[in-house]
Amino acid sequence: MASRIFYDRAKSLEREPVSLFVKFTLGASGAVASTNRAKGVTSVTKESAAGLYTITLQDKYNELLGFSGIIENAAGVPISGNSNTGMIQFGMPTTVLTDVQAGTIQVQLSAPTSDADATPVASNAASGDVVRLMFVLANSGV
Repeated sequence: MASRIFYDRAKSLEREPVSLFVKFTLGASGAVASTNRAKGVTSVTKESAAGLYTITLQDKYNELLGFSGIIENAAGVPISGNSNTGMIQFGMPTTVLTDVQAGTIQVQLSAPTSDADATPVASNAASGDVVRLMFVLANSGV
């Protein structure tokens, strides 16, 4: 469990939820160019696989309760579109529980194969894109 002082203003039926927010900018080939916001996070690392990132947390948690993310282009506009190729999706490996308990979370970015085929395929976002992630974690086993 994380042993630090957290702001205690969130209302929740879960005991001791912790929200962490991460914001990082991408460089060439999806590399992490800079981390702009990452309280509670030690590092964000681009793995060798396309679109795969490892977020190393400063603390260990019991469970991942929730996750969301958006990607913005360099102008700050969320990436979406009417075509399949304009959308980026987020996913997580099946080992997420053991990873969180060890202090890491992996996030996989993917995009549809083409306009005609919505099957997701692992992909890097464009250079200059900004990734914003929110994790809600359980700080208690109860």
